[in-house]
Amino acid sequence: MGAAWQKSRSASWSKLELARVFAEEATRKLKSVICSACASSVCYQRRLKSLVHASIGQRRKIEESLVSESGSAEKKFVYQLGFWSSSVATLLVIVAGVTATASIQPFATVVGFLLTSTFLVVMACVHCYAPDDRKVFSLVGLSFAIIYATLISINYFIQLTFVRQSSFDVEIFAMDNPQSMMWVIEVLGYFFMGLSTLFAAAILGSSKTENLIKWFFVTNGILGILTPIGYALNLPIQILLGGLIIWDIVMPISTALLAYLFKKKMDYT
Repeated sequence: MGAAWQKSRSASWSKLELARVFAEEATRKLKSVICSACASSVCYQRRLKSLVHASIGQRRKIEESLVSESGSAEKKFVYQLGFWSSSVATLLVIVAGVTATASIQPFATVVGFLLTSTFLVVMACVHCYAPDDRKVFSLVGLSFAIIYATLISINYFIQLTFVRQSSFDVEIFAMDNPQSMMWVIEVLGYFFMGLSTLFAAAILGSSKTENLIKWFFVTNGILGILTPIGYALNLPIQILLGGLIIWDIVMPISTALLAYLFKKKMDYT
């Protein structure tokens, strides 16, 4: 009986040992499955993050590409407008200078009136062309150009309408009268044009062409400042007309060089 009991006890221990082995194996497999699942989850998260980052990077590249294309198209438009407005301004300045010196009226006044708005467009293009760190100078120049265009266009429109059509004495408003009050507006207007080119000159200088334009702009600015000083000092009209002749040379060269600069930029864009 003792032997039977011992045998039964040994069999029970064997079963328990087998159950323990099975339990350990099951636990090990379960841990393996859990670890594999965790690893898969981590791998999935990493892949997901990688895809998200790739998507964001691709989106940024597309946005940068669109911005670059948009900027390139905008620059090309600025160069085109700058080229044509500078070319027209060159022609108008030459014609205005010749006709004003020869006193061909009212043709000279009409051309001068057209020049005001054309010059304003030129300076707007110069402002758009300016580097970002110097745009404040071109903006100031554009602001002075607006004042110039306002004063001179009002003056010339008065000459073409009120002075020519009035039935009473308009000597005080007529530009052919050296004592006319409209000469004050004329001189003041071109003073602001000089300030406009003087400030715009600050954004130029990165190439030989820009350097040439810069110094012609500076020269025009000096003329614009000296003219009202001479007028205030009551200098002879011949001296003031001498300044006009210099302007007739300096200004068309400036705008012609600007047209050349914009044309070069337009071809390379």
